[in-house]
Amino acid sequence: MESTGQDDSSRCTEMVAVKWTGRTVSVNKCHEVRAGMIYASIAYKDFINSIAWAIKIASGCKIFKKVSLRIHVKLSNRKDHHNIIKPICDAIERSGLINNDKNIKYIKLMPAERHNGNESYEIFLMISEVK
Repeated sequence: MESTGQDDSSRCTEMVAVKWTGRTVSVNKCHEVRAGMIYASIAYKDFINSIAWAIKIASGCKIFKKVSLRIHVKLSNRKDHHNIIKPICDAIERSGLINNDKNIKYIKLMPAERHNGNESYEIFLMISEVK
């Protein structure tokens, strides 16, 4: 994922907005070891599938070549905001909006207020096609 340090939104042609609420799984919990092999955890698969379906519904099954991604996220005080980036990129790829998450050319993470952990987490994605 490359970044020029500036916002690529001026070159965007279409945008998909997605709001997702639920329990997140960070990159730290995405794998488990079984019989000496590393696998994606069930919680991780459920999490990215849930977001992927939300993206698919919001996008109307569009397909973009390259995208710019803005992530607004409200997490608990115990979570690191940056650990959510990779699972979201995997979910965008799983949704079929892009064919490979390497085609996310710009990522901007905007943490929102934090809460004590008893509330649901909120993620708002703005995915824009970049020409």
